[in-house]
Amino acid sequence: MIRKLLCALFIVASGVQSFAWTDGELLVWINGDKGYRGLAEVGKKFEKELGVPVKVEEPESATDKFQSAAQTGKGPDIMFWANDRIGEWADAGLLKPITVADDFKADFIPMCWDAVSHNQQIWGYPLALEAISLIYNKKYVSGTPPAQLSEVAAFAKALRAKSPNVIPIMWDYGTPYFTWPFLASGGGYPFKQVEGGYDTKDIGVANQGAIDGLKAVVDLINQGFMPRGASYSVMEQKMNSGELAMMISGPWAWANLRKSGIDFALAPLPGVNGNPGKPFVGVLTGMINRSTPNADLATQFLEKYVCTPDGLKTIDNDVPLGVPALKSVYEELAAKSPLVKMTYHNVQNGVVMPNIPQMGKFWSSMASAFQIATNGQATPEAALADAKKNMQK
Repeated sequence: MIRKLLCALFIVASGVQSFAWTDGELLVWINGDKGYRGLAEVGKKFEKELGVPVKVEEPESATDKFQSAAQTGKGPDIMFWANDRIGEWADAGLLKPITVADDFKADFIPMCWDAVSHNQQIWGYPLALEAISLIYNKKYVSGTPPAQLSEVAAFAKALRAKSPNVIPIMWDYGTPYFTWPFLASGGGYPFKQVEGGYDTKDIGVANQGAIDGLKAVVDLINQGFMPRGASYSVMEQKMNSGELAMMISGPWAWANLRKSGIDFALAPLPGVNGNPGKPFVGVLTGMINRSTPNADLATQFLEKYVCTPDGLKTIDNDVPLGVPALKSVYEELAAKSPLVKMTYHNVQNGVVMPNIPQMGKFWSSMASAFQIATNGQATPEAALADAKKNMQK
């Protein structure tokens, strides 16, 4: 009791999250845009039944803080994050590999386990699959939304004739996660997928399909159908205030739209060259810190409380998960929610986000390419050629 009190006093005095272990207590980190309040409710049930407190925190810059703390044998017992960091963290010795029974695995959407596997080992428990969709305001979009980026121009002209102050479409185009699906639609790929992993020497960010996708994005901006310099925060504000017809975002955006009273729906991501948009599929994953002294408790919490129908529904009721990883929960929610069903449609059109360490260079190189191409400093061809060179270094 005294040790716990001293630990609590230290946290209050320091004003930051605790990086120290507490035996018999679980510290959990998750991003602030996820259902952390729902996760805390699952933790309360765990504490009530087993007497083990679960402290849920949502620190800023959580990935940087986790990596820094875990490298010194500290940090949270459990880290919830998308699967794309698994390879980097596993290779650095920060995560504890897990073993799950075949009957447990069989309850999940199969692609989840591929997403959380690296070097023939499993590194976390999947909670949900996430993919971005075209989200549209039904007030401004009647019928079927544009299926191709090239169709947005005609939609925008018709919209402006009726509602000249409404922005046709917006997304955070400088962030690769949101813009890459259009390059992938044309046939671009970060690294060639091969049996058992990725060929990191085969880079497809500058092939003709990727160029076509980026050209289509640049055309939207140059033609004035998407504001130059569009950011996520401005997009969200415009959509929630009824000043935007369509945006590209994920399940985390639904709650605010509902609160704002926007009558919205989802559609497949538009694509290029007659193909659908091909989003990255992220898998929200519960990973166990290799250094935790509470590994058995962490495993029990994840397997018996979080990754259960009750656990996932509790989290989803706080902030929508997208596509719950458990097949039974997905089927239950999809039967009554077109949003969940359409998200899974986009998941099926997409590709699992690679979880290898080399993705770090992909993200930074593509961010630079999108910036210089969309502001006119380089052609899409030149910008993507530079990105490929940077990824090869």
